[in-house]
Amino acid sequence: MISLVVDDHGIWMGTNNGLLIYKDYSGEMRITDFSTEGNGIYNLEIDKEGSLWFIQARSDKETLIKLKPDGSSLDYTPNLQGDDRIRSLKVLDNGDLYIGATSNNNYLFKYDFTTKEI
Repeated sequence: MISLVVDDHGIWMGTNNGLLIYKDYSGEMRITDFSTEGNGIYNLEIDKEGSLWFIQARSDKETLIKLKPDGSSLDYTPNLQGDDRIRSLKVLDNGDLYIGATSNNNYLFKYDFTTKEI
């Protein structure tokens, strides 16, 4: 396990081999396998809609992923160039989601919950 976050019902854990593990407070465990897409899952955050956001290390670049409560997932990686990389996520108390990156042009991105875009 390389990262974790707690929600109202249990604990999410990211692993270095592409597995996302959820253990609810009754002890039931669920595993979502993202290993076909890449490796490490880290910087887990829960947004105001109950979706889990995380970064996954993939062969070409780190990817920002949103896992919705219904189990579907979407990639939301900002348009980065060259050696630019996503490095961190943070959901603020007011619900805003910020994405930090190493970049020559933009280093801070904000997810817009209205337009569903970064």
